[in-house]
Amino acid sequence: VFPEVIAFEINKNRSILLEKNCKKKLGNLSSRVTLYCRDSMGALGEISSKFRGTGGEQRPICVMLDPPWGGVNYRRKCCEDELKLGEDMPLSMVVMLVAQHLAPVVLGMKLPLQFQVNPFMYKLQNMPYLCMQEASEVRIATIKKMGKQLFVVLEL
Repeated sequence: VFPEVIAFEINKNRSILLEKNCKKKLGNLSSRVTLYCRDSMGALGEISSKFRGTGGEQRPICVMLDPPWGGVNYRRKCCEDELKLGEDMPLSMVVMLVAQHLAPVVLGMKLPLQFQVNPFMYKLQNMPYLCMQEASEVRIATIKKMGKQLFVVLEL
């Protein structure tokens, strides 16, 4: 579907598994995938530059987030701020940064089933950056239950 995929995995062991899975599942298409073992949040500026054309136009971008759910006790967590990337970046801040650097963008997130989508959306719609940008509307494209997880797709 996409001519080019850039994947980030901060954990070295999981990065190796991701590379193996890409080769196994995608075969020849795996050459379209560039894998980085590093923090994706630090690369948002580079990604933005890569996907913007010389005239400022932007190629379509889809971002997938699969934040850690918090270990074996993840079922007790339901608040978006309890899901963090890295050591202390709340999911709402991650979404805001993605919007800042990459909008317009489609953002898919794999989340726990008990994740509270409505309070999360309310928080996003009231974040300073997203409120100031006329073109930065946050909209739910779809919400699907997939096995033991919730898949939420946003348009930013």
